[in-house]
Amino acid sequence: MKRWPTKPLEEIADLYGGSTPSRDSPAFWGGDIYGVTPTDLPMPDEGISVVSKTKDRITQAGLDNSSATVVPKGTVLFSSRATIGKVAVADMPLTTNQGFANFVPYSEVSSRFLAYALWFHREDIARLSGSTTFKEVSRSTLRKYHLPVPPLAEQERIVKLR
Repeated sequence: MKRWPTKPLEEIADLYGGSTPSRDSPAFWGGDIYGVTPTDLPMPDEGISVVSKTKDRITQAGLDNSSATVVPKGTVLFSSRATIGKVAVADMPLTTNQGFANFVPYSEVSSRFLAYALWFHREDIARLSGSTTFKEVSRSTLRKYHLPVPPLAEQERIVKLR
């Protein structure tokens, strides 16, 4: 069995959190910026999805009045609270709510490989959650989590097997 080097997530991707604009302000909703919530994704045991549309959309005012960030196409979305381990790849620029850790992989890692690696390790990652009212894995914990990182050509070969 081949052994690939492992690296912490913070060395293979930029990590962004999510946020939700106030639902009390109609001016923040119904715009052209796609917004994802964990309920938009399949349950963890159902696999990885590709997000190409969302129920919610926010306006520029909603974006400007929250700590939401628009992440680029190819970002790997990982639900990090409540139902930990839902995984998707963004097929367009979008925002997520605070239930996500969003990974923008560096050039040495393909989005699809990172999605599969996070999905494969989802139960191990879920065990790192704090014991508060609801389960959540902090972004600082996720940044330190190590994943194997094969060469890019091997990542592509692995993804094709899925």
